[in-house]
Amino acid sequence: MTRLELATNYTFVLSLFVITPLLLEGQSTKRSIDIEKATQYYKTQQYLKAEHHYRLALALEPNNPMVRYNLAATLYKQNAVTPALEMYSTLIHATKDNTLLSKAWYNKGVILSATGQLSESIVAYKNALRNNATDVQARENLQKALLELKRKQNSPPSTQPKQSKADQQLQQLQQKEMQVQQKVQQHKTKGAGAQTKDW
Repeated sequence: MTRLELATNYTFVLSLFVITPLLLEGQSTKRSIDIEKATQYYKTQQYLKAEHHYRLALALEPNNPMVRYNLAATLYKQNAVTPALEMYSTLIHATKDNTLLSKAWYNKGVILSATGQLSESIVAYKNALRNNATDVQARENLQKALLELKRKQNSPPSTQPKQSKADQQLQQLQQKEMQVQQKVQQHKTKGAGAQTKDW
């Protein structure tokens, strides 16, 4: 089950605004406008425009974890898997907010599951649960990833080697049949050759 979410809590920005109101007033307004536009574009599935505005907001405030989180979700929606994973990883190492950590780990797990990296997704879902033990979807996805990994590990080897082995056996039978036909032909030729000789 996928659940990529946008973060909507901007409390980190308000504390910075209070400390230096004159310096950040213009930037804060511009950043807020970019975040609002980006969020609206995201909701209407205009992900390229959303990415543009999240990047503008991130340029004004490079350490803002909410913007980074939302940008990662936007990148994933555009199938930019590697940049999205990198953005989530950067966020995970930069924040101490358990709610945001849980959501970032969860989304990272979703991406890793979708790309077939089951072992890594299991680690991500476990980390999501370490930060929010009540996350039902993380628990469900963890179980699904564990079952899928177990199924893959217990599945029989591919049928391709069996097919090539069958092809080899068929080829061997054809060769034996040709050898038998050649022997029969040689036997007929010897019998016929004994009657007539060309000198």
